[in-house]
Amino acid sequence: MSRPARAAAVIGGVLALAIAGFLLLRPAGDEETSAGTASTPAVTATAPSTVTATTAEPAPKPKPKPKPKVPVITVRGGQPVGGVKEIEVDKGETIRFKVRSDAPDEVHVHGFDVEQQAAPGAPASFRIEADIEGRFEVESHTTGTQLARITVNP
Repeated sequence: MSRPARAAAVIGGVLALAIAGFLLLRPAGDEETSAGTASTPAVTATAPSTVTATTAEPAPKPKPKPKPKVPVITVRGGQPVGGVKEIEVDKGETIRFKVRSDAPDEVHVHGFDVEQQAAPGAPASFRIEADIEGRFEVESHTTGTQLARITVNP
């Protein structure tokens, strides 16, 4: 191919690209339609520096339920440290608490008639379904001292 023919081919290619670019990038209001002439949809271009690729992020994992806080009643010298502990739950929930004692003790939950032994280094762990409403005492059967008050709401 001769040099003038090659130059004409390059100029023709550049001209074709320029016309195609103009037709694709021109504003929507500039198109002319007439019978027998197809209209070209408007395309808006953005500069390459403003285009960002988006990747599908995995759905966030549901947060695990926090572990319920288990109240701890500490008994020293037969008395609850800090006074009588208040424990409140709704009916249908689980009543949870521990009793640590500096001496062997028998801990009783009135109304639910649950008893457990507590001793130094061996706390009593209670887990009771709150299936009845009301207020209930937690008592040391060794000393007769009230350790906690449980309120089960409707």
